[in-house]
Formats: sequence, C-alpha cells, structure tokens
Amino acid sequence: MLMRKSLTLAVVALLLDINGCSRDKTGAITYKYLRQISGANAKDCGYVRFGESTAQTDQCVMDAYKRHQPFIARYDVKGLDSRLVLGLAGDGTEKIVSVKYDSEGWERPSRTGASLVEGNHVLLTPCPVPVQFSKEQSGHLACYQ
Repeated sequence: MLMRKSLTLAVVALLLDINGCSRDKTGAITYKYLRQISGANAKDCGYVRFGESTAQTDQCVMDAYKRHQPFIARYDVKGLDSRLVLGLAGDGTEKIVSVKYDSEGWERPSRTGASLVEGNHVLLTPCPVPVQFSKEQSGHLACYQ
C-alpha cells in the first residue's frame, strides 16, 4: 500500500512538472517574438494572468506608444481547448505587432500581412496604421477591430 501511494505521488509530481515546463515554454516562445519585434531595451508592461485586471498593463502600453517607446505586454487568455498567450510589441515607431500563441496551433493567418511561425503555434499580425487600441471580448488590449 505504501509503495502504491509513493508511486501515485511520484506520477502526480511528474505530471505537475511536465505541465509547469509546458507553461514556461509557452511563455518563453511568446516572449522571444515580442522581444524580437520590440528590441532588448523595450519596456515590459507586464504579464496579465487569466482573471487578473488588465488596466495597469493596458495603460502602460498606451503610454509607451504615445511616447514612442518600445514596449511589450502579455496576456493569458482562456481558450476552449488550448492554452493561449497573447501579446503586443511596439518598436517605438508606428509599428506594433500582435503575437498570439496557441498550444493547438493556428490553421491559417486570418488577416492580411499575418504570418505563422513555430510550427503554426505563433501568429504574428502587424497592427493597422494608425493604431487604434480596443478591448477584446476576453478583456485584453488589441490593436485592430
């Protein structure tokens, strides 16, 4: 009985570790593309976990954009059957790119100028210029309607 309990605990710990590594990988992939777009010295406006308020991060993004400062921001979003991390990256000019990671992958780009990378798991979409920020239904800041 003790051996079975120890084995069960070991399996649970392994699953938790695997899931944790998966989350870290997701964040790292998203972060990599945000930094490539914005540059190494960009202001990190924050990483909003699912269910948290986006107000501070959203304001930081809009302020950085108005001041022509490079920035990044990330948002966890609840997916139907997958893990989603959405981000915005600005390079200090008019250029802002939406970066969307989906653990299940994307079928095809839905907007003109968009591209898929990382085995179709990351969707890169340039924001239209002039940029007009809006709130998505999930609550995160977006740059297109």
